[in-house]
Amino acid sequence: MLDVESGYYIWEIIMFSLFILLLRAYAWNPLLAALQQREALIRSTIETADKAQRESESILGELRFRRDHVGMQFQKIIDANLNLAERIRNNALIHANVQAQKILEDAQYEIHRYKEKSMQELRMEIGKLTIQLAGQIIEQQLDETRHRKLIDIALNSLPNGYGHEKKLHVIQTHYS
Repeated sequence: MLDVESGYYIWEIIMFSLFILLLRAYAWNPLLAALQQREALIRSTIETADKAQRESESILGELRFRRDHVGMQFQKIIDANLNLAERIRNNALIHANVQAQKILEDAQYEIHRYKEKSMQELRMEIGKLTIQLAGQIIEQQLDETRHRKLIDIALNSLPNGYGHEKKLHVIQTHYS
């Protein structure tokens, strides 16, 4: 039994050695070349991925910078527009105040003008009524006592610069 089994082992070793020699002669070099090609492809893919990662990080950095820059520009635009809106609002308020003041002054002028016109019309009406009343008084027949009383009232209403002699002269001329 030892014999059979040792022969079997020897036969197996010979077959394995022959298989290795055939494998090395015909399959090893193509298999090794395929593995090296696969290794080169993987290395190339890794390098491409690394390069793409570096580029994407660079682009991401640039995009972040642009985003920040655009954000700052956007904030500047917003601030400028807020300032502009504030100036426009202030100008509108000033303009509205000027307009309101002008309207107020115009209204005050119109009130004053209507007041003066009304006063003038009132004076004219009082003057007309006075003339009518004087005409009615003159038309009345006055007796001598009433007449004298009217003359005394008129003389007493004369300014103090008029002397007593002048008053008498006025009375004498009036009765003569």
